[in-house]
Parts: sequence; C-alpha cells; structure tokens
Amino acid sequence: MSAAHTLSGQILAIMETWPLQLSIDADGQGPRSISLAEDCVVMRDGRAVDPGNLRVGDCVGISGRPAAAGGLTALRIDIDASRR
Repeated sequence: MSAAHTLSGQILAIMETWPLQLSIDADGQGPRSISLAEDCVVMRDGRAVDPGNLRVGDCVGISGRPAAAGGLTALRIDIDASRR
C-alpha cells in the first residue's frame, strides 16, 4: 500500500467525469490532477458534504494516494470555507 500524500491548493477546474476530477494549483507550484476515489469524503465546516459542493476557486486540503503521471487519488478533501 502506498503512503498517504497531502497537499493544499486552489481548485482551477472541475471535470464532470466519473470519478470526478479536479485540477488544482498545488501549493502555488502549478496544476495537479486529482481524481476523487469512489469513497472520497468531502468536508466543509466539519460536516461531510456532497462532492458537488466543490467549486472553482475553493481552497482545499487533500489527502490521498499517488496516481499515474504525478496525479493523486483523493481519499479526503477539506474545503477551507474561510479562504476563497
């Protein structure tokens, strides 16, 4: 099993695919591709919310496992409602 990875950044784009995919500006280092795991938990203000609540411009913290081509498969996404 691969070690968990974490990163933070701002959502640049949301691709309406299955599974849902995001492009984020990861820690100011340019775009990273993120695929949401089928059982990914999305949190806002300490409550689980539907992934459909993610919006371009949201600042997020992501925990997941490495994926192909430098991407990440998200297991948990925390939306930082205080920053946008």
